[in-house]
Amino acid sequence: MKTPAWSEVEAFCRIDGWVEVDEGRSVDHRYYRLVLDDGAVLETRVSHSGKKTMSPGRWKAILRDQLRVSDSDFWACLRNKKPVERPSTPPDESETEQVPAWAAVVLSTRLKMSPAQIAALGRDQAIQLAREAWSKPPG
Repeated sequence: MKTPAWSEVEAFCRIDGWVEVDEGRSVDHRYYRLVLDDGAVLETRVSHSGKKTMSPGRWKAILRDQLRVSDSDFWACLRNKKPVERPSTPPDESETEQVPAWAAVVLSTRLKMSPAQIAALGRDQAIQLAREAWSKPPG
């Protein structure tokens, strides 16, 4: 399995619509976040060591747990310079109770909430917290 250089992972994030987030976590990495259409919030970090590669095992884990794309979709994104088309699932009855994507972004960026914390909120509570966060200046 071919593994990418960190600079290729960063290029993927930019093409796929990930947003760089500066949370002062590390001087060795850049952090990226992507909110999917279903409200799921993905996060990954990219080493500043742009030319270095990683082990196949680590790469598989990053694909599975952080980027949530297949190896072939990753390389196609870089080759075609187009975002990955993630599968969309038909809405079900629980869809009405999910946290809207815009609220998840506000909660994760403004209030620094983790995906698990956001998922634990009810829809109405998440919207209320997001609106309150929006009404205050960032920082």
